[in-house]
Amino acid sequence: MRWEFTPAATRALLRVQASIPPHAGPEFDPGLELLAALTEDLEGAGAAWLASMGVRLDFPQSEIFQPKEQLPSLAPLDEELFRELGDGCSASRELLRRLPLALTAILRSARQFASEHFSDSTINSEALGAAVFERSRKGKKWLLGAGFNEEKTTETILGTPLVLDEPLNLEPSETPPGLIRLVDAVGNRLREGLRVLEDHARFVSENAWLVESLKKMRHEVDALLVKIPGTARLVQSRDVSGDSGAGLWTGAERERKDTNDIQRSNWKRIQEALRSLEEHAKVVAPFLSRNLESLRYESYTLEKRSNEPPSGLLADSALMLLVSRDCLLGMEKTVRESIRGGVDIVQLREKSLPDSELLDLAKKVRLWTRDEGALLILNDRPDLALLAEADGVHLGTTDLSPSDARRILEAGMLVGCSTHNGADRDAYAQAGADYLGVGPIFPSQTKIFHEFAGLDYVRSFADWHGPPWFAIGGIHLDNIGLLRDAGAKRVAISQAICQAEDPQAMARALRLGLGIKPK
Repeated sequence: MRWEFTPAATRALLRVQASIPPHAGPEFDPGLELLAALTEDLEGAGAAWLASMGVRLDFPQSEIFQPKEQLPSLAPLDEELFRELGDGCSASRELLRRLPLALTAILRSARQFASEHFSDSTINSEALGAAVFERSRKGKKWLLGAGFNEEKTTETILGTPLVLDEPLNLEPSETPPGLIRLVDAVGNRLREGLRVLEDHARFVSENAWLVESLKKMRHEVDALLVKIPGTARLVQSRDVSGDSGAGLWTGAERERKDTNDIQRSNWKRIQEALRSLEEHAKVVAPFLSRNLESLRYESYTLEKRSNEPPSGLLADSALMLLVSRDCLLGMEKTVRESIRGGVDIVQLREKSLPDSELLDLAKKVRLWTRDEGALLILNDRPDLALLAEADGVHLGTTDLSPSDARRILEAGMLVGCSTHNGADRDAYAQAGADYLGVGPIFPSQTKIFHEFAGLDYVRSFADWHGPPWFAIGGIHLDNIGLLRDAGAKRVAISQAICQAEDPQAMARALRLGLGIKPK
């Protein structure tokens, strides 16, 4: 899915991107940079909107900020980003992942604001200004200090829609009665399908993540359909007795083999309804067609994820890096280089740091792994894994149970568990672990064990049909072949990579040692 920006919002984002420090951490607040971009752009509506909200653009910043916190002088544009983002005013999710978390949070808020107050989710400069007020501590402080009218903010941001950067013709046209009846019938079919799946996810599969996603989609559908001209007459236009298709059933529609069949049928119902609405909206409300198309593609993704356990994320993962601050080349270089060499998952293991420092470190590792395209797992701490936006948590035999950890984590996050014997393995698999750590196999420099699971434990997985597993403990180039011969397809490595002079080359060599081609 592409993120759409008006030209003015595009210019603002480009100016901010050029001003981001090379290694901006999670504490970086881009709100002031965005305000500077909006107020300096005389061609966009951002400055005019701020002025309409009471902001004095010549406000002396020294009254509220230290010099280092004043609106910055923006750097020149990044030409490479301009070519990708400026052409067509759109950006891919991959591009947005390269931006600091604080900036992507503002953009998500702006996108939500735009979808609620304008004809679609295209981000304009007014939406950026509203998102800065909502998401940026420094930006909000500057706006309020410069005269931003908070009462008017509530009225304008949450009430009357604002003005777009570029005029858009939303004048309602006379919608033919037949198309109004179509919107009524197809919209009802769409909502019914969503409700069936939502009820199934709530009471049968108990999938809280899917319940929330379907509920959100249902509300989005309601918000879109009321924007179609003439839909105020939906109920009055209903003509069940005169509907040539009412009461027509096929044999397949009256039969459901099992709950999986119920889900498949209703996903099809939703997707077909969205397609029909999308096509007919091109005639009566073209400004909604793209939103309906986005919902249709989102439904495909939800259907896939609803049938795929979180462990599906690990299907192609073979190499996990267990990393701490004890890295020969420093943590950031080790993490980035090892991922480029073939590490699929990074597990952050730090036992001695205070919570606040561990969270700060986890957020940094989250940025590095997101930049390089790897998963992040946090050891022991589901609470901090959630706050750091990690992909999951790894639990030891004395930590929380998987079910307790899931009460903290968001739906869809991974839960991995350490196992040292067959009893551990079976217990954690039955408890719902998404993957298992299997070991220790060999003596390790990072942990002291009095007993080792050894290669026999690895061989016991020969006919295993449970969750994916990673062999762990003292694994390096000299013994990885023994693991491969014993049946291991995934390994977790620490010192062999963390103490390597070339982490990228070491990761590549370890993959080859498992018999897996380098990435």
